[in-house]
Amino acid sequence: MYQREFIPNLKGTEPKQIVKAHENAFEEVVKSGKIESIGGFHITVHTTKNGLEYLMKMSVSIGQPTSMVVQANQVVPIPFGDAKTGAFSYSYLISSNPFHPAIGIYFPMGNFGTLYYPRLTREILMLKNVDVFNFAKKVKEDFKIDLTGIVKDGDFMRRI
Repeated sequence: MYQREFIPNLKGTEPKQIVKAHENAFEEVVKSGKIESIGGFHITVHTTKNGLEYLMKMSVSIGQPTSMVVQANQVVPIPFGDAKTGAFSYSYLISSNPFHPAIGIYFPMGNFGTLYYPRLTREILMLKNVDVFNFAKKVKEDFKIDLTGIVKDGDFMRRI
């Protein structure tokens, strides 16, 4: 299934194009649900001089078609929707310290976050009933991990 997604979408030999085709193929395999042993989230890592490092990501589905007209130099909030409109969103927040790799996945529509910190445990650590800022604060207090990434903050996106 991966090869069926990867090969037709490989449009060149530039490293960025190969990586993009690779990511899209993996994402399609995970989203399809056709292979019982594959599921969950597609978390991307890359190598650095310090070892493997998680990559941050934000994904938003507003749940329904939306059109907007924006005039030049005008700031207009993006209507992200909510659970009632079928909207969902999540952010991958990564540890800012490469020597303590961890990744938090925050779900603003559900008001909860999960932390994956393999050095501490293979279990998924869940923090419920917290906004994204309190999620990051609690992770820092409890696990000494400073999370960073792009998050949904009301009708705007912000980097924390």
